[in-house]
Amino acid sequence: MNRLPISGIEVTLRQPAGAEDLMLCEAFRYDTSLALALVSRLASPSTDWSQLCVTDLEALLLLIRREVLGDEIRTDASCGVRACGARVDISFRVEKYLGHHRPRVARGVEREAEGEWFRWVPLYR
Repeated sequence: MNRLPISGIEVTLRQPAGAEDLMLCEAFRYDTSLALALVSRLASPSTDWSQLCVTDLEALLLLIRREVLGDEIRTDASCGVRACGARVDISFRVEKYLGHHRPRVARGVEREAEGEWFRWVPLYR
């Protein structure tokens, strides 16, 4: 079970099957509509995923990626400066990435008692 960072929805994921593989292979564009179609097939509870904020949708896609390929992401890139071109190896874990980038309430802001609203509190009174 995974909890989305903004909405707090608890999500259970299933492994993609051949239908989802074909959906990805045959996609004309990799865009939000494809992401929502994939999420609607692989995540439960069933909900209107189009109402998620972008942060939750991106976190959910990372969680799906982790379920399919594992927690570690490894890649390499070249420096974009023509004179340089140096190769850079990049490696990180999805769990640590999401933990590091989890939303935090800003200093001077506190949650209202109902839990849905925030209010600014002067730092110096």
